[in-house]
Amino acid sequence: MIEISNRKGRQGSEGFSLVELLTVVALLSLLLGLSALSVRGSLDNYRLSSTAAQLQSDLSYASQRASRDNASVYFRFYQRVNDTEGDFLRSYQLLRLDQRTGKMVPLGKVKYFDQGIVIFPEPEFSNLLERGLLSSGEGDPAIPAATGTGSPTTDDYLYCEMQLKPDGSTSLETDRAWCLTLALERDASDSIPPPDARVLSINSITSSVRIY
Repeated sequence: MIEISNRKGRQGSEGFSLVELLTVVALLSLLLGLSALSVRGSLDNYRLSSTAAQLQSDLSYASQRASRDNASVYFRFYQRVNDTEGDFLRSYQLLRLDQRTGKMVPLGKVKYFDQGIVIFPEPEFSNLLERGLLSSGEGDPAIPAATGTGSPTTDDYLYCEMQLKPDGSTSLETDRAWCLTLALERDASDSIPPPDARVLSINSITSSVRIY
């Protein structure tokens, strides 16, 4: 009886088999992968919301600045032609036209969207781009040659522009609603509409901006 009892004790303490261990490892890997995707999705949504809120705030400031100074403020979105990260609009700047020299004078540095965030290029979702992109010229300011780096240059950049007037209105036509869509760059090439995005709706009459 003693021998049988000892044999049962040894059998109960042998532990997990190799198959059981592999199953546990596979389940843990799956759970970790799902958790990482969830965290990345949450961070992306936060960055999109934060970038949209900053852009909304700067558009509001530009309108207030135009009213305060009784002079139009130009809001430009930049595209670097030789940007190795792709032909997307990913930065912007406030400017004013110097009536004496005919040149555009920056009202601050170029601001860049958070890493990996761009203006979704499809006109259906960013119809402000239907107004077309303009090429830089002699009267335009120098901007960094790449995303936040490089020596400032006036060469090889395009921009989309809207004017914010002292009376609170804009240079946008009033017969339609205007919008810009911020999206993740990885979704900006082949996802229509992008799975994660923030839409800024611009009122052409009051220059107010709402985020959807």
